[in-house]
Amino acid sequence: MDLTLLLTIIIIVVAIGVVWTLARSSGGKGARSGKPSTFGHSRVSPQLWRKLVKLTRDEETAHRLVRNLLLRYPDRDVDWCCDKAIYDLERDRYRR
Repeated sequence: MDLTLLLTIIIIVVAIGVVWTLARSSGGKGARSGKPSTFGHSRVSPQLWRKLVKLTRDEETAHRLVRNLLLRYPDRDVDWCCDKAIYDLERDRYRR
């Protein structure tokens, strides 16, 4: 194999790795804004939201959990659903 071709392939692979790492850490799925999320016209308590995001390590997952609980329990408010998601995660995480 030609040395120039080998170096080109290495540079491309490294560039893809750098772009992938930057996308994941700055704006991808795992990004955290630090702001409480809004569901319709209701805002989640900032303390509950931070705790849920910390447990899930991902805002998108936290948002999905609360959204699914809101669909399952339409008579409950957003804070209750966030608290329920936290409870469920802690229960399942420490279950033996």
